[in-house]
Parts: sequence; C-alpha cells; structure tokens
Amino acid sequence: MYEKNRDILVLILMPMLTGLINSSIYSYVTLSLVPSAAEYLFYLPVIAAIPIGLVIAETGPALIGGFLSALFFFVFFIIFLTTPAFFAPELGIANFLVSGIALSVGYFLFIIVAGLLGAVIGTILREFA
Repeated sequence: MYEKNRDILVLILMPMLTGLINSSIYSYVTLSLVPSAAEYLFYLPVIAAIPIGLVIAETGPALIGGFLSALFFFVFFIIFLTTPAFFAPELGIANFLVSGIALSVGYFLFIIVAGLLGAVIGTILREFA
C-alpha cells in the first residue's frame, strides 16, 4: 500500500474509532449508567483521542483527525439518540432528530476540545517519548 493511501486511511479510521468510543461513553452518561462527572465528559474522551496523535505522522493532519473525531461523534450520537423513533414510529422521527441534534450540540463542543487536546498530547508523546 502506498504511504499516502495509508495516511489517508488512518486519518479516516482513527477518528472514526475515537468518535465511536466517545459516543459510547456519552451514551452511558445519557442513560445514567455512569455519573455526569468531568472524568466521563472530558478526561476519557481526551484519553481516547491520544492515539490519533500517536498514529498520524504529522501534526497538522493529527489536529484535523481530532476535529474529524468530533464530527464522527456527532453523527454516531445522533444515530444513538434517534434510534428509539424506529420502535415508536407514531411519535415521528423528526421529533427525535431535532431533540438529538439539540442535545448533541452541547456535547459536541466538549468533544472538539477533547479531540484536539488528545491529538496534541499524542503528538507530543510521539515526538518526545
């Protein structure tokens, strides 16, 4: 596999995995299985985003990967929040979609900062460790 193709593939797959991990953490918070404390809302997403900076070869694409992880989180979390509409179609999927987007926007800001911070920490670890 060519080096550029590998970099593009890693730039897509690592943020997707991080977004999936972050959406599962926030789904546990939404379902009240874990408390809504800073450990779950910020620190665990930062730790989940560290591999983005460790794996992606340059700092610029690593930061892009941190932002992409937030976009993937947004998509996965909205899918998680709108899934009950398929079990109760008489309530309307639009209502679930609007509430899912409204709830996800606040969490999206946390995930942007956590993803960028995790990518920077991973880049620093890669360079100096």
